[in-house]
Amino acid sequence: LKTLLVEMIEVAQSAIDSVDRIATDLRPAMLDQLGFLSTCRWILRQFRAAHGDIGIELKLTVKEEDISEVLKITLFRIVQEALNNIAKHSMAKCIRVRLKKEKNRLFLTIEDNGVGYDAADLEHKRANRPGRGLANMIYRAVESGGHCTIDSRKGRGTLVIASWPLRENTFRRAD
Repeated sequence: LKTLLVEMIEVAQSAIDSVDRIATDLRPAMLDQLGFLSTCRWILRQFRAAHGDIGIELKLTVKEEDISEVLKITLFRIVQEALNNIAKHSMAKCIRVRLKKEKNRLFLTIEDNGVGYDAADLEHKRANRPGRGLANMIYRAVESGGHCTIDSRKGRGTLVIASWPLRENTFRRAD
């Protein structure tokens, strides 16, 4: 009975650890504590640690207060999905991540110099093994009031451009 109880405790602890890891992956606490800019730097450091052969250029030219609380998780998830795709599929040697304001819009661009893909090939692969990563990035941008395009060509890498309108006080934290 004692052995069974010990095993049950180990299984329960493992389940608790898994739920904690999943919750952190969905919305890291640092997003709420430190904001998107610091969290973006953190996720890129994590990526660099896991994929040291891929160079990273990061340029964040917005202020934290320019990003609404709602938009922070959207930005995080798009960056997270793009990095996941780069790691799995691109064979890139360099990626560029930019967040900037331009002409009353907030722009997030993620670009890699990897192998790219042909849209027709991607549709064929999806028919056999559907992946939702690219579609989820577009969906997240649209659902948060923005727009997202993904441009890729075989041998030329991939470019993700997501943007949102900046209206007065729309993307500002309430004091």
